Amino acid sequence: MYKKIIFLVTALIFSQVIFAETCPSLKTIKSTPLTAWKAYDSDNQEPLTTAQTTNFINNIDQFSLAEWVQEGQQKGAIHCYYSDRNGSVIEAYLAKSSYLPENSKHFWYEVSGSMHCAAGMDNCLFNMVNLAKK
Repeated sequence: MYKKIIFLVTALIFSQVIFAETCPSLKTIKSTPLTAWKAYDSDNQEPLTTAQTTNFINNIDQFSLAEWVQEGQQKGAIHCYYSDRNGSVIEAYLAKSSYLPENSKHFWYEVSGSMHCAAGMDNCLFNMVNLAKK
């Protein structure tokens, strides 16, 4: 009986890690089309032009921060921010809608109406969710 319970708990924890997503890696961004992600200007939240997207991709050097929007038009969106080689955060982000942060390890923290995770890309996990049902 206890073995079954331990197995079920282990399977549930393991399945969260397997199915959780992260922001795209630098290698992914630079080598494949980002069809599931949209690039936006962080100043005006407008989609980046093709030239701006190319500039963004060419200048990213490291992951900086994941953000989960809790309010407004972009509620439920994950925003992924990256820095250039000088460590400056690039004023653009990648976004994907209908997600919730996976916070079992408490890497996400609340900041002014959104949740942030700066614990490293592999620790900033999120899961797809149907927000229409909520």
